[in-house]
Amino acid sequence: MKMEDSWRFDSPGRMPPEAVRAFDTLMDRVIGQGNRWSMLEHFKSYFGGSGRSSSESWAESDLQRIMWGAAENAPLFIEAFYDGCEALRGDGTIAVPDAGRMNRILREHELGYEIRPPELVAVGLHQPIAVPERYKSLDELAQEIVQQSLAQSERLLAEGHP
Repeated sequence: MKMEDSWRFDSPGRMPPEAVRAFDTLMDRVIGQGNRWSMLEHFKSYFGGSGRSSSESWAESDLQRIMWGAAENAPLFIEAFYDGCEALRGDGTIAVPDAGRMNRILREHELGYEIRPPELVAVGLHQPIAVPERYKSLDELAQEIVQQSLAQSERLLAEGHP
């Protein structure tokens, strides 16, 4: 998935626990359609796990541990979940959520990201930057002072104050 390069190295923020649970629920629905142990191992690999767990229950606890660790970096978590689902989309035997369903979770939990395949983009997080007024150069400031002084001297002369 394409995303801001810096997100891969410095986390722009973590996933809120409620959002992790929402994705976990969605993942359970996908996992329930195939061989449970194989599906757990599949998602575990996308979240950064290595090696096969010694049993189905260990695969489940390993996936949970790795998934919650991945939640420290929201964009990488989203990428892992999306890529794991897309890899299963292939032959159509397993139904997986589309980007629209994942985006609903992201919006519901106000994460500030949107999946626009093949990209993950930030939305609604950034406030417009106020552009400061154009600063006057020293030359412009000096010219302004001279003009004010000339106008004041003309006014004083017109009033009879030499």
